[in-house]
Amino acid sequence: MNFRKAYYSSLGVQIVEAKPTVENALLGDNLDVGKLNKVCLWVRIPHVYRSAVWKVILGVLPTTTNVWKYAIQQREEQFHSLKEAAQLIFETSINGNGKEFTPERMVQMLLLEADVPRPHRIGEMKRILLHSSHLLSIADCLLDVCDNMEIDAFWIFAKLIQNRKVVMAPPTMTPLQKEALNQQHAQLFVMLKTECPTVLAAIESTNANLVQLTTPWFLSLFACVLPSHCLEGIWDVYLGGAPDVLPYVALSLLLAVRWKLESARSIDEIADYVNVDAVAATAIEIWEKPVLEAMPDAARRSLVLA
Repeated sequence: MNFRKAYYSSLGVQIVEAKPTVENALLGDNLDVGKLNKVCLWVRIPHVYRSAVWKVILGVLPTTTNVWKYAIQQREEQFHSLKEAAQLIFETSINGNGKEFTPERMVQMLLLEADVPRPHRIGEMKRILLHSSHLLSIADCLLDVCDNMEIDAFWIFAKLIQNRKVVMAPPTMTPLQKEALNQQHAQLFVMLKTECPTVLAAIESTNANLVQLTTPWFLSLFACVLPSHCLEGIWDVYLGGAPDVLPYVALSLLLAVRWKLESARSIDEIADYVNVDAVAATAIEIWEKPVLEAMPDAARRSLVLA
């Protein structure tokens, strides 16, 4: 048993195997989204089950499993209609042939799915595409997570952006989205000031500031700076109902490069210095530790952790 499991076992948290726990949560005619949320929060989901868990949580598939066959068929038909429409509306193709399914195509389809186009809206959609680099990063990551199963990747992408109110384009942020982003920056600032105040000075020495540096990270859910295999576990927690994990990811990332910040020629180089696997693991652990420690004993004993 590793240190993490030994520590949480001492708090009364049940330590279980991940695979049977996830399989059990996916059994039955009617799945419990609350149970799946807990699995995302506290269990390290094996890669092979992740797509199914996310599809149920995000509403891509219904909780009633006996209608999955019909639901999958409907999603496939909608996918192909959107893909064809995107090819027609946003020029004829991407990269010359229109056959390759790309993050760019996913973002185009998202815009069409989110708002049935009217002639006066097409220009606005094309303007949004000019500010969609964060969406492209998320889409590209999901293609990896879904092993390039394009239908699964697209629908998880679409429902993630829509259901979790992810910013479509920075210039069109709503007041609530701006407030949420400001809160993430504020939480990170407080944690950095507590954990390692010298990092703030090092960032400023590169002629940047904390907000400028981390805004692309938060907008892309860190897909612009961390690879998909590291983001899977972080996004499990995020989708399980804990978006406040994101400032911890930023903190972990900055602490990982604190000794290198002073020698970086630009702030964009800092990801080159990172052990990304360690960043992801550390972020989740520093998020979950205070959450678990603040729980009443009875609540901790009702949890399972893998």
